[in-house]
Amino acid sequence: RVRRAPPTARRPPPAPRADLSTLDARAPALPAAPRPETIPPADEVLTAALADSAAAGLPEIAVAPNQGKLLHLLALTQGARTVLEIGTLGGYSTIWLARALPA
Repeated sequence: RVRRAPPTARRPPPAPRADLSTLDARAPALPAAPRPETIPPADEVLTAALADSAAAGLPEIAVAPNQGKLLHLLALTQGARTVLEIGTLGGYSTIWLARALPA
């Protein structure tokens, strides 16, 4: 025999969906996204790390510059004093992480 919950214990109906027809078509457009190669700006050390990795025949699987910047910011916001990176490959992300450490 199946017992059902009383009608008052059931979930409430879902909230109504937003009416998109009321959006103003004249709203300002979003600014153009910056080009990926400019965020963050080019850096001699990071460029050399990528060039050395390519010269050594390593696979081109280094993190993107914006991912490296995110690693840097995460280490900064956590107040990291040390970093242990497993599987550094060419060291590109290691440079980003190391720059977040206190001198």
